[in-house]
Amino acid sequence: MSDEFRDQEDEALKSGSDPYGLAFASDWATALGEHDLDLMLEFYADKAVLVPTFSEDILRGTEAIADYFTGL
Repeated sequence: MSDEFRDQEDEALKSGSDPYGLAFASDWATALGEHDLDLMLEFYADKAVLVPTFSEDILRGTEAIADYFTGL
């Protein structure tokens, strides 16, 4: 864990925020930024439903979610 993340976690704890949510969001953003589709899909259950930012379609299941993230 980086010192920067530890500092963010400490601030989150002091403010009453959820440090686990912060870690989840950070890990998700890293996977997205690295275009790591396999890692991205680890965040979603097989029957997950995603309301995506850049599409009007509601996506159901990891296959549809994979197609969405592949197209970004």
